[in-house]
Amino acid sequence: MAKTNNDPAFLFYSSDFLVGTIFMPYEQKGKYITLLCMQHQIGHLTKEQVNSVCNDDVVLSKFSLDKKGLFFNKRLDDEVEKRASYKKNRLKNLAGKGSKGVSHMGDHMDTPHGSSIRNPKCEDENENENEDINRDANANKKVKRFVPPTIQEVDDYCQERNNTVDPERFVDFYSAKGWMIGKNKVKDWKACVRTWEKSEIKGSIQSKKPKEGNFADDDKYAAIYDD
Repeated sequence: MAKTNNDPAFLFYSSDFLVGTIFMPYEQKGKYITLLCMQHQIGHLTKEQVNSVCNDDVVLSKFSLDKKGLFFNKRLDDEVEKRASYKKNRLKNLAGKGSKGVSHMGDHMDTPHGSSIRNPKCEDENENENEDINRDANANKKVKRFVPPTIQEVDDYCQERNNTVDPERFVDFYSAKGWMIGKNKVKDWKACVRTWEKSEIKGSIQSKKPKEGNFADDDKYAAIYDD
């Protein structure tokens, strides 16, 4: 770990801190967080540096000794390392945007955590450790809940398309099936209407009462199912 850290921030999990210090009096908690901040800014601590804050065995139990006999909190070291890895990946992704883009980000990402209180844009980089940095952009899209149409709504749509689909027959058919096609729930009833329309043009609906098999190809015409 570097001896000096210019980064003013690190990931702090408040719930973990509260659980880990629940039996500590406030004085010990204050000494503990002070030592964590010192470690973050100047690296692993000497005995003299630790003693300048406290020599409390309870607080010191939160720290280990490295090969040089310096005190450090492993969890903090792990978080710093994760941010260093994140910074490396971010700079790599920006490499293709030109030297200007890399230089701009470099000013605020030259330390392990890649965040700065001087740049609000960097604050978003302190996301929870379990968050997938490369998550699919579609993951945040809201799924629109399907609402079965009324006969009037179907009738209006059929008139708009100037087709001969019987709205009441259409609604009764899918209502009886729980608005399902096979094992899939209908997502877009208008797509179903268009499928009936195509089938009627072919004469498959005009001559007989529709059966499930008549619309087995619904998904061929439109994406009308929920996942």
